[in-house]
Amino acid sequence: MVCMHNWARTQKGLKPLHTAKRLRSSSHKKARDIRHCRQFSHEACGRNAFYWFRRVGFMRGSWGAGENLAFGQGSLGTVRGTMSAWLNSDIHRSVLLTPNFDDVGISVVDGKLQGRRGVAIWVAHFGYHH
Repeated sequence: MVCMHNWARTQKGLKPLHTAKRLRSSSHKKARDIRHCRQFSHEACGRNAFYWFRRVGFMRGSWGAGENLAFGQGSLGTVRGTMSAWLNSDIHRSVLLTPNFDDVGISVVDGKLQGRRGVAIWVAHFGYHH
């Protein structure tokens, strides 16, 4: 998935993203929240969208952050299906292609969501420090 993000960014003349351990951790915890609470939302489990960014220590100094979420079954839950959905959504594409973002952490967990089993829940956390 990181390769797909970097491909999309280079097509627009943007620098590639680097995988960041803290963002990987925050995205994984957010994906688990969505699965646990069965609430597909930037505020899953009643937590602010930036809750996990803070908890893993990402928000220090001068920073910026963004989040993309997706879920799906079958081909809609694959890397290609998810990336296609994000690139075909104005808001998700704008986050993915934010020029200031340097780092990314992407996670996927399987679970039950909205009455469906075997759902892939994707979370991408983006950020920068200056």
